[in-house]
Amino acid sequence: MPLVAGSMADFFHVFMDTLESLGIRVKINTHPVEVDNQIPFEQDRIHADYDPLYVNRCWRILIGVTRLLERYRTPFVGKSSPIQFWWGSFDLATTRFSGRPAPLREWPARWMALGAEQEQALAGFWPGNEKLPEPAFVAYT
Repeated sequence: MPLVAGSMADFFHVFMDTLESLGIRVKINTHPVEVDNQIPFEQDRIHADYDPLYVNRCWRILIGVTRLLERYRTPFVGKSSPIQFWWGSFDLATTRFSGRPAPLREWPARWMALGAEQEQALAGFWPGNEKLPEPAFVAYT
């Protein structure tokens, strides 16, 4: 499937048709999260920009940061996550878990609660947004 300029709706329909033609049947939630403008993918005719130069730059940055985070994670011998890409905010992160229970708290979603059952330390890279328009490395416990 070639990556070309076109609306999100056009991309979504071609992508789903391509999967179907390969015998891959998937069902996904088409409502974006972690963004202000939550137009369902199949209806989004607003977002249509595609610049191969910037896509390649983004890909090279993500690969470089992934290698750095893998190197950071390597000496740790306990339980840790692989390098994870969070598509909603376009950030990369890896988490180390202590094995000790974390304090209980309310979470907006079950998957968040399950991911926070143990004490953890996270390190990652965030590309920025309107509030902080520069890339940054992040860490928290």
